[in-house]
Amino acid sequence: MMHSRIRLKKAASNLALYSMLLPTLIYLVVFVFYPLAKGIPMSFQNFSFVGASKWVGMANYIKMFKDAEFWRAFNNTMYFAFWNTVLGVVLPCALSIMLSEFQSPKLKSFTQTVLYLPNLFSWVVIGSTFMLLL
Repeated sequence: MMHSRIRLKKAASNLALYSMLLPTLIYLVVFVFYPLAKGIPMSFQNFSFVGASKWVGMANYIKMFKDAEFWRAFNNTMYFAFWNTVLGVVLPCALSIMLSEFQSPKLKSFTQTVLYLPNLFSWVVIGSTFMLLL
């Protein structure tokens, strides 16, 4: 009996935290889970917005896997995903590890400033400046 009261008090104190999750959960349900749940059955149909959709089973998938354009798009997606991961995750992690190994505090802070400086400027401002200069 005592434990349930403590749990209830703890849950009530965390109510504000749970309520902050609500907008994200609503977003996920409306824009991710619901379209996914509706899209999976549609992928097995010859879908039509008007009238009845005809069930075709795996025919859409067989057609897709035989299409050369699908494989070209798939390969392009894998290529961009690979380089996005390398340039967006691996390279910055390696750079931060190397930066943490600098012995000189002045060199370390200078390098950090030079590397972070582009994030402080808006690309619109930079583009406008170059347009004015050139």
